[in-house]
Amino acid sequence: MDIQRTSSDSESPGRADSHLTRTVPVSGSQASSTGSAGADENSAPAGSATHGTDARAARSQSSRSSSSVLVAIAAVLAVVLAFAAGVFVGRSTAPQPSQAQGEASSQTQDEAASQQGENSESATTQQQLDYAPSQTNEEALKILADEPRRDPNDPMARGEVDAPVVMVEYSDYSCPMCAKYAQEVEPKFQELIDNGTLRIEYRDMVIFSDKGSDIAAAAARAAGLQGKYVEFHEAVFAQAPTQDHASYTEESVTQIAEQVGVADLDQFRADLTSEKIKDAVQADTQHGKSVGLTGTPSFFINNAYLTGVYPVDYFIRTIENQAAEAGKAIEPAAEK
Repeated sequence: MDIQRTSSDSESPGRADSHLTRTVPVSGSQASSTGSAGADENSAPAGSATHGTDARAARSQSSRSSSSVLVAIAAVLAVVLAFAAGVFVGRSTAPQPSQAQGEASSQTQDEAASQQGENSESATTQQQLDYAPSQTNEEALKILADEPRRDPNDPMARGEVDAPVVMVEYSDYSCPMCAKYAQEVEPKFQELIDNGTLRIEYRDMVIFSDKGSDIAAAAARAAGLQGKYVEFHEAVFAQAPTQDHASYTEESVTQIAEQVGVADLDQFRADLTSEKIKDAVQADTQHGKSVGLTGTPSFFINNAYLTGVYPVDYFIRTIENQAAEAGKAIEPAAEK
């Protein structure tokens, strides 16, 4: 279900053509032949001047004809080769069609290949709309309905517990696309959170454990036990690169915890390495995989699903569409 974009750049066909054109030989044989004939004429005996001159003229004319033929053949070959090279280079530089609007989420190559068929159908549907539509498959709708926790005491959430739209976000702290989303897109949702339309619930989907993203996930939860989950989450992504994978250690995440105001750093360190928190991070990751997620960031927005980074307006229209659908769904109940 992951969305990918590819592009390619290469040398222009014109440059290749002009290079091949310059390989056509510029003939100097005609001038050389004429000079040679003139030297023979000056050294010939006077008594054989007429016969010798005619013979030399014939040889000179034959030489000129041969040279002209060779030049013509070389020119034709050069044109053919130039045309063939132009066609080849032109094909290799043709822009590749994008597979979807959203930028790629982080995933393994094998996982991406296994999702190719599903991506094509999903991307086609989403490209026809300016928002992510609700799923129609009953099994998918059941998975989506089971995702929100709506726990009023959940430290890994922001927004009203009874908001009509709940966005469940799966992310990895070393994922550059997650950092891009957190820096450029999510801040634009604050008005929807403030007016009670949107609630965001965060989940861990550890992919880059070799970069310490599992340490960062555990640290966020440890900060959350002291009421600083959202602050820690935002601070980590604010410092993360969007073109590379961020790396974390217990020392580096403790420094971030101190920066965001975690009061008891000794307790933070103890919670950071506790089996309870490690198990919770692993449980989120395994659950994400069990429902078919293969990359981050991924989003369940009521009955809609998104993966990758889309423009802000695309997300907002998706949220508004889901809010409208939720409003219609509860109107009959309100009339009773």
